[in-house]
Amino acid sequence: MIIFTSLNPQSNIMKKYLMLFLITCSLTTMAQVAEVTPVTETVTSSLKPGAPLSELASSIQPSVFAKSFNNETWKNNLNNVSNPMALGRSLTDLVLGLNPDAFNSNWQNNKNGWLSKAKGLNKFSDAPALLKELESSLNPSVRTADWAGKKDAWLKSLENIR
Repeated sequence: MIIFTSLNPQSNIMKKYLMLFLITCSLTTMAQVAEVTPVTETVTSSLKPGAPLSELASSIQPSVFAKSFNNETWKNNLNNVSNPMALGRSLTDLVLGLNPDAFNSNWQNNKNGWLSKAKGLNKFSDAPALLKELESSLNPSVRTADWAGKKDAWLKSLENIR
C-alpha cells in the first residue's frame, strides 16, 4: 500500500477519495468473480434428466430385456426423476433388467464399478459419463435400426444434464 504524505490538506483529501475509490473497485470486482455453489441439486428447469436414458433404452431391442423387467413401471419412475440418486437408481435398474448378452465382452470387467458409480450418483453432472459408458458397452446387435441416425443428437443432449 502506498503511503501518501503531503503538507497540502486538499491533496490529502483527494488521495483519500482516490484510495476509497480503488478499494471499492477491488471489492466490487471480487464480488463479481465469486462463484455461488448450490447446496442441493434438484431439477429446477424444464429439462427432464431421465430423457437421455429413456431414449437410450428405446434404442435397445425389446427381446434383450429380461422377462422380469417391467418396462412401463421403469419408464414411469424415470419420468419422475428429480434428483441424481433417483437417476442413478433408474440407470441401475435398466442395466440389471438387460440380459447379459446385451453387453460387449469388456462390460463384465467394468460392470461392478459402473454399478457402484450409478448407485452413488449424487450430481447430475456425473450422469453423462455413465450414460456414455453404458451406450458404448452395449452390443451393436441389440440396437434398433434407427439408433445410428440418432446417436449424435443423443450425445449432444447429454450436455444438457447438469
